[in-house]
Parts: sequence; structure tokens; C-alpha cells
Amino acid sequence: MSIERVREYFRTLGREGDILEFPVSSATVELAAQAAGVIPARIAKTLSFLVDDGCVLIVAAGDAKIDNPKYKAMFHTKAKMLTPEQAREMTQKLRKAEFDYNDFLSQMQQIKKMGGMGSILSMMPGVGSQLAGVDMDEGERSMHRVESIILSMTKEERANPGLMNPSRKQRIAKGAGVDIGEVNRLVKQFDQMKKMMKQMPGLMGGGKRKGMKGLGGLGGLMGGKMKLPF
Repeated sequence: MSIERVREYFRTLGREGDILEFPVSSATVELAAQAAGVIPARIAKTLSFLVDDGCVLIVAAGDAKIDNPKYKAMFHTKAKMLTPEQAREMTQKLRKAEFDYNDFLSQMQQIKKMGGMGSILSMMPGVGSQLAGVDMDEGERSMHRVESIILSMTKEERANPGLMNPSRKQRIAKGAGVDIGEVNRLVKQFDQMKKMMKQMPGLMGGGKRKGMKGLGGLGGLMGGKMKLPF
């Protein structure tokens, strides 16, 4: 990602002045700490791990190490870093917004392995205290219904979202035991997710695009009624 794209993205957030540029390399935690004149613990690092067919990103202090027993307890697998080739493949897929219902299902299954949406949100700084009054059980039930809908699709439909039509939706709804309205809602929200991916400037590459402002989606999760993006 070029520095120009980083500036363009931060400009949409009104935080262009937060970018720090150094005359020396800051490619590693140690180099970044030296350039910024701080201890390594003050540098944030992102670690990319492969879980099933998806990617899990963990942001930690520069001097932090992964606790393997805790990692395995949460993700039910050993910690395995992404290879450069896997990182490039996933990045290209995101840049082109070429994800399908298989990817969607994989992400949901990862959330379940981590203890569900409630468990994840409770671990987020500043979020756990805001969960009072939120119906987490309804959120989990919603995820289960979405999983049933996706599993009721054929392999071709999961791999090619554009195949959806009224007759296919009726068959899927019957197979999942849900109302057709739930299938329509999932298809609509899935399409919105793809559009959102394409709108992200800099992070997804491409020319000048309109970026997202703030974290409105997360705000919806914190309301009096749980509204999951599924």
C-alpha cells in the first residue's frame, strides 16, 4: 500500500496528521521502536494466523508473544502463521471482493469456535460494559438460521452468489426451515458487504473511492436490540 493511499484513507477520517514518516526503516517492531524513540511494547504489531480456510488477525503489543495453550483453547487448533503466498492470495481476493457464501460460512464457524459473538464482543476493550440489555441469545439464534440457509444452498450457489433467483430462494428457505424473507435478507446483506469491501479506499487498492465513516455497523450491535450483519 502506497503512502498516498494511506493519506487518502486517513483524510476521510480527519486523521491525516496522525501519520508518522521516518527517514529510516520501521519494517520490524525493533526498527519502528528505534525510529519512534519508544520501547517495543509501545509498538502495535499484527499477526496473521490460518484457521480452517480463513485468516485471523491478532493485534498485540510489540513485545507480546502468543500463548499457545490459550490460542488452541480459543481456536481449537495450533497457531499457524500465514505464508507470504497465502497472504497475497487472501489480499487479492479481498481487493476484488471475490468472496462467496463459502467464505461467509467459514467466518461464522470461526466465530462459533471462539465461543460465539457474545464471547468475542465481551473481549473487546470498552465493549463488554455496553452489552447490558443486548439479547445475545437472539443473535446466536440468528447466526444458526443463517448457517442453515447457507448449508441448504447447492455447492454452485455457495460458490456463485449471482445465481440466486426467486425459485432458488424458495427452495433454500424450505430446506432451511425458514421464511423466504430471511433468505432475501441474507442475500441483500451479503451484497451490501461486497459493496462495502469495494468502497474501502487504499485498504482494498484501486482508484479513488468513497470510504466508510466511523463504525456505524458496530454501533448497531450495541443498541437495545441485537442486530447482527447476517
